[in-house]
Amino acid sequence: MKTLFVLIFSLFVGIAQGQNYIPYYNLVNEGNKLLYHKKYQEAADHYEQAMRLVKYVHCDTYTAAAIAQSHLNNYKKATAYLEKSIGQGGWTYSHIKGARFQDEFAATPAYEKLTSEDAALFKVQINAIYAHHLDSLYHIDQDSLRKDGKHQESVMYSDSLIFAALLNLIDKYGFPSEQIVGLDAAHQAEIIIHHNARLPKNEAYWPLWQDALKKGELKPEVYAWMYDQYLAWFKKETPYFYHCIAPIDKLSKAELELVDQHRKEWGVPALAAFAIETNGGGMSFTKLY
Repeated sequence: MKTLFVLIFSLFVGIAQGQNYIPYYNLVNEGNKLLYHKKYQEAADHYEQAMRLVKYVHCDTYTAAAIAQSHLNNYKKATAYLEKSIGQGGWTYSHIKGARFQDEFAATPAYEKLTSEDAALFKVQINAIYAHHLDSLYHIDQDSLRKDGKHQESVMYSDSLIFAALLNLIDKYGFPSEQIVGLDAAHQAEIIIHHNARLPKNEAYWPLWQDALKKGELKPEVYAWMYDQYLAWFKKETPYFYHCIAPIDKLSKAELELVDQHRKEWGVPALAAFAIETNGGGMSFTKLY
């Protein structure tokens, strides 16, 4: 298939051209930790260091940087960052627990103009045709196949058809990154990829996902979660990242340090960025930063 050739070729080209977002991701992760702890100046410094490393800065990074700048009373820079995030299809809030814009900044005319329902930036469409195709595949995946949790054999077969359709879209339009299709459509694509990448029959595509991560096209957390499911669920092996899949309370200090080393090598937030709770036989993971 053309996709296999493209992914192998692009992997070597990407490495040769030095396209690597992992240092950027690690700086952003540290900035998010600092923002969570309300160390606004240090957080702002980390975000700006990260921004200088790459051509495309993700929406979440711009929004988090805007929040940090708002608390430093640098409203002009906060407005500029927020405008960039929204202009790329981003949101006006952060997933970092407790992180929010300074109240005084949120009351400014500039903020109100950017975030009003009539704001022109909210009406921006990014690659609408590609995004529409992804939206259709996503709703088949979620609403038609997984709505009642039944008919697993049909789900597996239909997943393979959806995955084939996604690969054809990648051949035609490129990887469905935030930059190409916008934040919401990229998230829809990530879910489809997640459901299929973890299956052993699709393991030949791991270079595609790795290449996309290094180019800033696939979130490290998405990669870590589906890779750990591939290892633990289907290969019956020890998780590599321990990302939202297994308890870590039985791991030794050395083992925890090794897991965090694995995570940093791929730009995944540290284990401490998540609160893990065990409830009976299950677990819940809450992202803090």
